[in-house]
Order: sequence, then C-alpha cells, then structure tokens
Amino acid sequence: MGYYDQFIIGEGVRSKQAEYFKSILALTKANNRFTSYAMWGFTDRYSSLQPADEYDVFGNGLIYDEHYAPKLPYHKISEALQSS
Repeated sequence: MGYYDQFIIGEGVRSKQAEYFKSILALTKANNRFTSYAMWGFTDRYSSLQPADEYDVFGNGLIYDEHYAPKLPYHKISEALQSS
C-alpha cells in the first residue's frame, strides 16, 4: 500500500462533495447580496490539491476531471443554476 492510498476517496465522498457545491450555490442565489460565485480552478489536471498524476486521491475537488470531462459537482451546479 502506497502513501497516497490512504487518501483515495469513494463515491460517497464524491457525492457529498457535489451536494456541497450545489448547496453553496443555492445559498448564494437565495441571498441577493451575492453578486458572483467563484472557484479556484476548474480542472483536476492542474489542481494543487493532490500530487501530480494522482487523480483518485483526496484533493481532486474541482468540477472537471483531468481530461476536462465534467464531474458530478458540475452537474449539481448546473441543477442549482436551473432551479428557481
């Protein structure tokens, strides 16, 4: 077992992460004092949150994967944007 194996996250954590993105956006939409919603980066390919080329370990917290494919958080943010 390698050092980074202890940080591998499962689908349950990924799902919670996606719901977190959605809930934060819903809060900003509900409060008219917010004028924007920003994230630090958008793809896991260049994320500083995990070691180079270790895309399945804790820290891949952005909305696109390393191949620029949208992840579950992207879809949850889209749902929040489409809801009234």
